[in-house]
Amino acid sequence: MESSLYRTRNGSALGTTQGAPPPHRRRSAPPHFTITAQGESVGFPVLQEQSRSERIPTDKEPVEIAQEVDLRGKAAEHKSLADQQAREAQQRRWETAMEEARTAYAYAYRVKHLEEQADAWHQTKRLTEYVTAVRDHATSLPPGQEKREIEAWLAFTDARLQHLTESAAAPKLPSPPKPSGDDLKPFLGHWSPYGPRSY
Repeated sequence: MESSLYRTRNGSALGTTQGAPPPHRRRSAPPHFTITAQGESVGFPVLQEQSRSERIPTDKEPVEIAQEVDLRGKAAEHKSLADQQAREAQQRRWETAMEEARTAYAYAYRVKHLEEQADAWHQTKRLTEYVTAVRDHATSLPPGQEKREIEAWLAFTDARLQHLTESAAAPKLPSPPKPSGDDLKPFLGHWSPYGPRSY
């Protein structure tokens, strides 16, 4: 049997296959014809359950089949486009979530730094009070070894307090370091920091 082929405008093809099977082997035999749409070939056996007589297809049937193949090909193309658009939308949502997570990370980093600065200021204030009390005590001591040791200690603490006082008096807004994926996880909800997928 010679194979015939019908082509449609979108590139779908309809063709018959060699050697249609006898009626008693139709279910497991090769297809009577194949249809190729969107690069996929599907084989179709022709079944006549009610009549055992030979059937001759009309001239209109191949056209109807080709139209059905065109419709299915267009549906597959629309589905593929919708899937692509869904992936792109998910990518955009992930990118937005990542940007929001970076902003939230920077804010949390600065809040933590502020709390550390406040703690350092309180520590400086306590140290200053302590050093003042030690200095007052040292002035009442007679000259000697104990007074020299306290004065050496006061020289060290004065330098340290000077540094702490300068840091506390001129606070700076810190620039957060570049966050790792693990740094961003607490701010991402159900998103993964490594790509547009959910946990």
